[in-house]
Amino acid sequence: MHIHLSSPWFAPRAVVARYRCVILLLAAARLLPAAEPLSLQALPGGVAAVELAIESKAMGEAMPALVLLPPSYAQRPAARYPVLYLLHCAGGDYRMWAQGTGLIRELASRELIVVCPEGTPQGWFLDSPVRPRSAVETHLVRELIPRIDREFRTLAARSGRAIGGFSMGGHGAITLAAKHPDLFASASSFGGILDLPRWPGQWGLDAVLGPLATNREAWIAQSAMGLAGRFAKEAAGMKLLIDCGLDDFALPENRAFHQRLGVLGVPHVYRERAGGHRLDYYSRHLPAHLDFHLAALSEAASAPPAGAPATGYFTHPAFLKHRTGEGHPERPERLTAIETALKQKGLWDRLAHPVPAPASLATLQLVHTADYIATARRDIEAGRTTLSTGDTTVSPESWDAALLAAGAVCDAVDAVLTGKLRNAFCAVRPPGHHACPARGMGFCVFNNIAIGARHALRARGLDRVLVIDWDVHHGNGTQDAFWTDPAVLQFHTQERGIYPGSGKEGERGAGAAEGRILNFPLERGSGIEVFAKLYTERLAPAARAFKPQLILVSAGYDSHADDPLGGLALRSEDFGRLTRIVLDLADELCQGRVVIALEGGYDLNALGASAAATIAELESRSRAVQIKARTPSQPATTTEQPMEKTR
Repeated sequence: MHIHLSSPWFAPRAVVARYRCVILLLAAARLLPAAEPLSLQALPGGVAAVELAIESKAMGEAMPALVLLPPSYAQRPAARYPVLYLLHCAGGDYRMWAQGTGLIRELASRELIVVCPEGTPQGWFLDSPVRPRSAVETHLVRELIPRIDREFRTLAARSGRAIGGFSMGGHGAITLAAKHPDLFASASSFGGILDLPRWPGQWGLDAVLGPLATNREAWIAQSAMGLAGRFAKEAAGMKLLIDCGLDDFALPENRAFHQRLGVLGVPHVYRERAGGHRLDYYSRHLPAHLDFHLAALSEAASAPPAGAPATGYFTHPAFLKHRTGEGHPERPERLTAIETALKQKGLWDRLAHPVPAPASLATLQLVHTADYIATARRDIEAGRTTLSTGDTTVSPESWDAALLAAGAVCDAVDAVLTGKLRNAFCAVRPPGHHACPARGMGFCVFNNIAIGARHALRARGLDRVLVIDWDVHHGNGTQDAFWTDPAVLQFHTQERGIYPGSGKEGERGAGAAEGRILNFPLERGSGIEVFAKLYTERLAPAARAFKPQLILVSAGYDSHADDPLGGLALRSEDFGRLTRIVLDLADELCQGRVVIALEGGYDLNALGASAAATIAELESRSRAVQIKARTPSQPATTTEQPMEKTR
């Protein structure tokens, strides 16, 4: 090991300050094997720089890398640290991030190791299909990362690694994250060159990929734009930050990549701010990237063990701004009552709390007509108090709330299908099951559960979805949405003869979907024994024959005996019993995949207790799977922290 106190790429510091740092660093250095050349540099703020030289078989030469250690690394010899891999731009090298970017200053106050690999001036952080000795991707993945985890006290797991970069490095960060989602929990890009086929003849791309005219497929396959689809599949759940200056020549392709992720339904953060493709831009915004990665890594580290996700609780403050007026039963206090009940029962902190993104207009059109969507928006923005298509009460904030309600169910579906969550409850307003494809009805603007089902079928590629509705009122909008769609099996239990007047036994669907709708109108006063008999003797056999890949529930708690709008006789604990039946079917038929969305329920005490009974069953089932999957060395799970995201 060589200790250097001067370097052409670090500003001179006072000798006394340097030696104070070195005394601490020598203790840390004993933990760093020196089988290959390595040097240690004392930097301002107590940060240490370790320069590695790795004999690379992939590259056929020694590859340098700079490792920056936080001040606490030498002071806490038992601590392990997350690692951020920062990639340089074309024409730069592994020392770029330590030169005038403010990284050293920012690292002095953060518990994070930063590794700056060498990607060669124009290696593009990929394995060249035309130059065998240009395999930077293999070097990073198979040589550098194992070396870092072996020689430094890292959190040597996906939840302990992030990757980011500028320009060529931004491209490398996004593509490596897409190709190797098992290695990284988050990825970010400053001014990334994200669509390589736009740039033939530039920055050595032809030398690495061959001429675009004859190697177009390779250019597309190695481009971030070409790999975007992986973030909806193999790399689903990756935390992404795409950042570009308004004067950056790469802005058009960054916007196009952002739009592509949106079409794919991939949650991500996208930022545009004043600045260009220059050092001052990424220097100014580097702290935000560091904090983004630290938050993402903290979230990943506190997530449940692999294969045993938690229960998600999807809600949003905007739902409270959907105002329905004095005396209206569907009021903001409904969600407050549920939250209060969950906290009183100690459930709140056991749940994951993702932040939903609003549904896009294209997502709404999976169920609703474009004309109705435009009418609903126009009515709300014009200040109407009811939609012109029916009896639905709205306020100026209802449009945002309605988009978020549909988006929350879609986000929950995505999280459950990708395994990020075991199951989920969506505490949303406005509710949805009365909203028909071409009109709003009741208290509903958009049909959240129907949109979630169609999203699972179209965007996630499922073939069969089961929708259960236990609201006291028939889910006429859901029935209408899938009247001829054999991909959805519906099971409705509702009070006979009340609003909206549909849901008779003979309403069974049409065409290929005939028999896919099962309606069971119940007499006033029907209680849990009636429900349980139907669920075990009619729902269970139908579900087993149908073999759903996902179960969605329209959870209306106005079937409660105390509800002012209905005459059925369920008690709060009965909803827990119904939930257990549903979960048992889900465990048997579709890997436990259940998403429940709030519909009715207007007595606040009954609503809070009933929803809590449902969520307690969801959480208990998730926790049982976690305990089964967890090994003694794995920590107990903690609540997922929400992050900013854009769909």
